[in-house]
Amino acid sequence: MLRLLFFVLIVGALMFGAAWIFENDTALEIRWFDGRVYDWTLAWLVVAGVALVVATIVIYELLRLVLGFPVRWWRKRKANRHLRGMHTVARGMMAVAGGDVTQAKELRREADRLLGEHEPAALLLASQSAEVAGEHEVAQLKFRQMLRHKPTTLVGLRGLMNDAIAAGDSHQALEYARRAYKEYPYTEWVVETLFDLLVQQHNWSEALRRIDDLKLNRVIDAEEAQRRRSVVRLLMAKDRAAEGALEDAFNSAMEATRRQRAFAPAAAYAAELARGLNRNGPARTVVEEAWARAPHPLLLEAYKALGPDEHPRSWLGRLERLYNRNNSHHLTLRAMVEASLAADDKPRAVGFARSVPNSNPTVSTIQAAIDAHRASNPDAPEIAELEALLASAPQDEAWVCQVTGQVVPEWQPFGPRGDFDSLRWQSPPRVATYVASAPGGTFEGPAVDLEPEPSTAR
Repeated sequence: MLRLLFFVLIVGALMFGAAWIFENDTALEIRWFDGRVYDWTLAWLVVAGVALVVATIVIYELLRLVLGFPVRWWRKRKANRHLRGMHTVARGMMAVAGGDVTQAKELRREADRLLGEHEPAALLLASQSAEVAGEHEVAQLKFRQMLRHKPTTLVGLRGLMNDAIAAGDSHQALEYARRAYKEYPYTEWVVETLFDLLVQQHNWSEALRRIDDLKLNRVIDAEEAQRRRSVVRLLMAKDRAAEGALEDAFNSAMEATRRQRAFAPAAAYAAELARGLNRNGPARTVVEEAWARAPHPLLLEAYKALGPDEHPRSWLGRLERLYNRNNSHHLTLRAMVEASLAADDKPRAVGFARSVPNSNPTVSTIQAAIDAHRASNPDAPEIAELEALLASAPQDEAWVCQVTGQVVPEWQPFGPRGDFDSLRWQSPPRVATYVASAPGGTFEGPAVDLEPEPSTAR
């Protein structure tokens, strides 16, 4: 609207000026240097000036059109060639995604011809097609060439880092990750990968700083950041213990428990270190505090280790401290039932067993309650009720990978696929893949039905 108004004002001003000149036309006498005199009017002088300007513009445009044709033709040809090259790169990337190695190679050669071998897009296609074809040396060469171009630097670093990881060269991978972090500190996968590599290299101080970066970039929330700090502190404690610095290891393990009170591996390890330092009081306290938040078999083992070779009745009496901390959890009731049976205190075992149905029990807890009732009275009506509950009860908690859904026998800092802190203590699905530890690493077992057969013993 403003442009239209401005145009109308300009046209109106020009029309007004032209009308004024013709209405107030004045005779002019132009005398040249040779003495000749020409009689003109102001109106015709203006018309001649405008005509001269228009003629000059037309001649200039014609000359520019004619003389600039070769340049324009070359530019258009180059643009069309670049457009065909980019289209070829797009088709090549689709061939790579589809796993068509032959087509990807042909399109890579076509892209090199149209764009040149050092064009960033052509380098990207060349590296990806070489990866699909298994030509790792060619791929690495292309990745290194990518480092010379700003748009493809991150892609090149990622490719080189992944190749180093695949080759088991974690030190070289860490160097690439650090370089990527220096240039792209706010890219999520860069910080995540750098953190994982730092943990694998036991570079704890820098790993803790990268947790702050992950939180600052909102990759993880405050709770996840605290858990990661707890895991790193636990790994630091194990390192220090392996070096013989038990006091430093204990302090680090206690720091891990303070950051994540319900993290059972940290609390159990802190109790183990405290027991090794003849500090049974702190060991008992850390286990009891963790049990109050989240009972776990590791905590129960650590607590029982504080009184080795003790009489079953003594263990039952000491176990009541955990019961008082968390008396509604099914694992607490299961421990009390089993300890009471071991102490030959059947009435107490039955008393604890009666509370099991209201504790959201798992399979083993229900089975322990059934054993308690059978030991007291094989014909107890509660047995049938518990067996009916057993059919729909959740499975016993286990370490389940949140990424793959696989079940592992014990806690590890990395899951089966290499994801940091991906294991959580929870009930697995009834059919799950079990990943067992092996001397050389891990091996994946077949799918296992975790649902037990209903008990038929009487």
